[in-house]
Amino acid sequence: MLEDVNEKAYAVHRNLVQLKNTGIFECIKAIIFGDFTKGDEFVEQAIKSFCLNHIQNIGTYKAAGIGHGEVNHPVIMNHEVIINSNVLSFTSPFEIAENK
Repeated sequence: MLEDVNEKAYAVHRNLVQLKNTGIFECIKAIIFGDFTKGDEFVEQAIKSFCLNHIQNIGTYKAAGIGHGEVNHPVIMNHEVIINSNVLSFTSPFEIAENK
């Protein structure tokens, strides 16, 4: 899961290339891109370009409301997810807590 705040498109692209060069993307099946808040107007284009040119064999997903924006949903790290027909889904442990 990747997100950031106050980054320009070239910096986001550079950081993604650096992550790729470390080999970290070789052992994953998907990347979830959260919000890139307060970046310039080219950030989304930079992310799409990186995905198309560098990680075509890895599933990529966008999850709005994860990051540093007005809406900021909690995310459980290292939680099992299911990828089926290009749809990423998971269960939230917060759903099992009921207010009675």
